[in-house]
Amino acid sequence: MLSLLKNERKEFQKKLLEAIKQYEYHFERYDVSYSVSIAYLPESIDAVSISGRIRKSDRYIRLHDNLHAVVFDYTDDVDGLKAANKLLTYFQVEHFGKSLYAAIVTASHEKTPAEIITELFDLLAYSIEHNMDNHVMDASQVMRGM
Repeated sequence: MLSLLKNERKEFQKKLLEAIKQYEYHFERYDVSYSVSIAYLPESIDAVSISGRIRKSDRYIRLHDNLHAVVFDYTDDVDGLKAANKLLTYFQVEHFGKSLYAAIVTASHEKTPAEIITELFDLLAYSIEHNMDNHVMDASQVMRGM
């Protein structure tokens, strides 16, 4: 998977940047925050069922057979992580014993949309490299410069 992320990352990021445009507009104009979550599933499954588990204001995006994203509207760091963990719990019940690697980032005024998406993919790569399956990774969980 890491080779797929490295080879196709720019295309995936471009697709996600396009998908978050309306959320970014609402964030800049009305200060309505949003979170972006990404999940990698080593085994191909029908992840479209996840789209039935999100709110109408959220958006499911299929990036690749095994790579999926969800934009959670009206969420801060805590609510975004909570929403992603609810989807993780649903996944664990429906697909018992299968692995999922996930990451989440919330929009902030200190980061551009491109920086948010770059951080999201970095967190996913970190999660895969450190075999942190069935867990939603956010920036607070990364150990930095010890």
